[in-house]
Amino acid sequence: MKHNVIGSLGPLCCALAMSFPSLVKADSVIDTIHHPYFLPLGQELEWRIVTRHDHIENELFQRIGYSHAVNDSLLLGAALTGERDISKEFGIAAYHLNALWKLTEQGQYWADHGLLVDVEKTHKQNEYEANIGLLTEKQWGQHILTSNVLLKHLFGNGRARDTEIEYRLQWQYRLKTTFQPTLEMYSDRDYFGVGPGFSGFVKYSPTRQLRYEMSFINGFNGTEDFAYRARVQFTF
Repeated sequence: MKHNVIGSLGPLCCALAMSFPSLVKADSVIDTIHHPYFLPLGQELEWRIVTRHDHIENELFQRIGYSHAVNDSLLLGAALTGERDISKEFGIAAYHLNALWKLTEQGQYWADHGLLVDVEKTHKQNEYEANIGLLTEKQWGQHILTSNVLLKHLFGNGRARDTEIEYRLQWQYRLKTTFQPTLEMYSDRDYFGVGPGFSGFVKYSPTRQLRYEMSFINGFNGTEDFAYRARVQFTF
């Protein structure tokens, strides 16, 4: 059954990527790289930060979230995001509900697959964003290649309906558990950025671990653009 699902999702995502325009801003494209698996019946606490610098402004975004694996295949979560506004004050920006399905067991097929769904509501406004993404990860030797293809739909009062697509790609080298070099790419129609990074984790017990990620993304879309992102996740 899972194999049939994968077979149908691959062509679907390719068709969507070719059919819909993408207007996502760079600050939205640059975010975490999602992986298609999680600790069964585990819980996760997460913090993310993204800063973006260009010749006009310095943008800042942060996100805190909690997730719980209700079974071996489904992870449910909620999150709160904040950002710095034009007056340079930091405040709540949006609320999120999300779900991650493991479509395959790790190592079951040529690559591991997952499906991500995230629904966002803008703070104090009836504006929404629905996201669905196909997550794919391939491991060979000490190398890991992860791809995210995310389809976004914007709707709500005061917001023009629009459908967008974005791509995220990460290569990771498993040098050692506490330090793993990475190379990341973020792209949509209006933005293309690439940069190095590193990640690692510390395992305290079979069910408790701390994972961190950090990367530095340089934009190649015709403007001076540099972004930094970091993520810390505690699983228990």
